[in-house]
Amino acid sequence: MKILPIALLALLAACAGTKAREHVLMPAMALAWSTVIAPHAERGGASAADVAAVQVLLDSGDRDAAPAIAAAWLVLERDALRGINLRLAAGEIGPNGASILRETLRQFTARVAQLL
Repeated sequence: MKILPIALLALLAACAGTKAREHVLMPAMALAWSTVIAPHAERGGASAADVAAVQVLLDSGDRDAAPAIAAAWLVLERDALRGINLRLAAGEIGPNGASILRETLRQFTARVAQLL
């Protein structure tokens, strides 16, 4: 008899976690985009319009935008990586900084896949 309330509580907690992820994922991605990824993508050759378009999609919070975000990211990821490498070559950041930024790109890629 005591198992039923515990099982119900566990189920409610799992549902709350799923709902929280839905409301946190895109805002977190939008923040990473605007503060870390977008400047490096532009430095790497991406157009300001393409970078801004992804920002608008992320800011919308609309999960239906996921395919458009994923399609844009296929191109912009390369530009962001190029931007990081340019900063490293120019001595603006060191190897550790570049490694941290590359990890941010890797995690952003994983979050894009999670949206789909």
